[in-house]
Amino acid sequence: MIDISTKKAVIFDLDGLLIDSEPSWDRGDKKFLEKHGIGYTKELRTTILGMGLADGIELFKRECGLQGVTKELMVERRSFFLAEFLKDPRLMDGAKDVVETAKRRGFALAIATGGNTVEKVYEILRRLGLDNSFSVVISSDEVEKGKPAPDVFLLTAKRLEVLPAECIVFEDAPNGVIAAKAAGMFAVGVNREESLKQRLKEVGADLVLSDLTQALPLFS
Repeated sequence: MIDISTKKAVIFDLDGLLIDSEPSWDRGDKKFLEKHGIGYTKELRTTILGMGLADGIELFKRECGLQGVTKELMVERRSFFLAEFLKDPRLMDGAKDVVETAKRRGFALAIATGGNTVEKVYEILRRLGLDNSFSVVISSDEVEKGKPAPDVFLLTAKRLEVLPAECIVFEDAPNGVIAAKAAGMFAVGVNREESLKQRLKEVGADLVLSDLTQALPLFS
C-alpha cells in the first residue's frame, strides 16, 4: 500500500463520496430542470458530476437555456436536492470507518464540497452523526471558481494550516480529482462505476478504489 507518512491532512468531498447523495441530486435536478421546462439527460448528469453548484447552474444556462439569476437558482437547486436527500440520509460504504480511523491516526480532517453551503453540510453531518469529526468545512461558494479549478482545495489547505503536498484528497468525480491534482495534492478516486473508475485514472488519480472500505489499509 502507498506510503502516506508525509501527509498531515485528509480532505473529503461530500456528495457521492461520504454521503450517498448522487441519486438525490439526480432526482432533485430532474425536478428542478423540469420546473424550468428542461429535460434531464444521462449526458448532462455525467458532465456536471463533481462540478461546483454555481458552475453547474452556468452550464445549465449555457447548454440548456436555463433562465434566471444564478444565486437564486443555486438556492432553488439545493432545496430540491435536500428535499430528496433528507427523506433518508445515508453514508457511503466505509465512510464512517475511514473518517474515524484517519482522525484516530492524528490526521486533520476537512470537507471541501461544491454542492452545499457550510451550514447545510453541518446539518447533513449532524443527521449522520459526523458533525464533530471535521475541523474545517469549505464550500465552493467561498471561492471564485469551483471544481475542476483547485481553489476550494487550496483554501482548505490554508484553513488547515498545512501545505497542499501534505494533503490526501478523496473524490468520487473526475472534476474533483482534476481539482485536487491542480492543487498539488495526492488524489484518491473512489467510485463503484467501472466507467468512472477508468475516467478517474485518466484524469490523474494517484489511487483508484471501488469504495472507502478499500482505503482503510492506508491508515493502518
